[in-house]
Amino acid sequence: MPEYVDPAVEELRGSASRTSVTLLIGASGDRDRLEETLAQYGVTVEKRIGRTALLVQTNESTIDDLCELDAISSIELDHEDVEVLNEGNSESRPRVTR
Repeated sequence: MPEYVDPAVEELRGSASRTSVTLLIGASGDRDRLEETLAQYGVTVEKRIGRTALLVQTNESTIDDLCELDAISSIELDHEDVEVLNEGNSESRPRVTR
């Protein structure tokens, strides 16, 4: 179970809606294994961010299941105020900031 669940994500728990949402997910362990697990839930990984974060697309109806996964350390809605620093600079690791 994630250590941090964004309040906006909490509000979507229990939804049966097929509406698509974009989430930022933090991996608590092996990110490759987490990607495989997410695929089993029909989650599409859009982008890897840094060493532990994933930008994903999923339906609101899967959020409840995602909030129960031990391999996730944090889950939050993607907001436009989040940007990747040093994107395109091959000498720097990407970092997420608000």
